Amino acid sequence: MKHILITVLIIPVFCFSQNSNCGDRPTKPPISINETKKDYKKSKKYLDYKQSLKHWKRCVSPTGIGDEIDTNLEKKIIQHINKPVDECGDAPKKPKRLKNQSIDEYRKTVEHVEYRKKMKEWKKCMSPIKNIRRTSSDHKELKDDDDIINPCGHKPKKPIRQEGLNHEEYRNTPKHIEYRKKMKEWKACIKSLK
Repeated sequence: MKHILITVLIIPVFCFSQNSNCGDRPTKPPISINETKKDYKKSKKYLDYKQSLKHWKRCVSPTGIGDEIDTNLEKKIIQHINKPVDECGDAPKKPKRLKNQSIDEYRKTVEHVEYRKKMKEWKKCMSPIKNIRRTSSDHKELKDDDDIINPCGHKPKKPIRQEGLNHEEYRNTPKHIEYRKKMKEWKACIKSLK
């Protein structure tokens, strides 16, 4: 029993000593007082830290766990870089409700109606999938790379139910099974874009 305990305690020492050429884990740079979280994550010091952390994880992790984390990080950075800075701005602020005002009266106020309109526009702007209207001048630019507006493609269409089929029989048809499979893939794709 004593030998097993010693072996269990010594194995991590050998594992970490083999990776000593990786150095210490990079430390996260401190955020400045006057710096917002958004600016901090775009700053050179933070991006350099993320790069060095990525290399350190790859060096330390022989199993590839670090690679999976790194690919997710790279995807987030690419999405962040591709998105224009402050394109949509901050979310609109909700107007305050008066003390003696009912919820119905509050929702009918001009301020709240205007707030809902602005919120709808803001959510549309923040959405990863936007309906881009192509003009003749834009069409030349979009022709090569952006023919597909939605990278996941169009939402799969539900097959038409034939007469005489009940719900369970309809769901067991090959067309409906194929539709559910495509729908699942499409939803996973949309979720990954968010």
